[in-house]
Amino acid sequence: MHTLVLGGMEMYQWKVSNILRYIVAYIFTISGLKKLLNEEIADHFMNLGTFYTKLTLYIVALLEIVCGILIAFNKWVKLASIPLIIIIIGTF
Repeated sequence: MHTLVLGGMEMYQWKVSNILRYIVAYIFTISGLKKLLNEEIADHFMNLGTFYTKLTLYIVALLEIVCGILIAFNKWVKLASIPLIIIIIGTF
């Protein structure tokens, strides 16, 4: 077995990056679940005036959930962040 030995500052950076990763994953996963489960949020999303609002709602919600889970488990983080960045840009 390999052991991970980190110095003081490296260990601190490792902990901070993991905490930030979990926070981002939590925010996007919960946001996606709320879009699917909360009718008020879904209604607000439907009133934004986008094309194919119901389909867009489901796509955005599923992308947020799946990408949030991928980020939480540290799998394909770079690829998972691309749709989330597009979603964030699309909100402006």
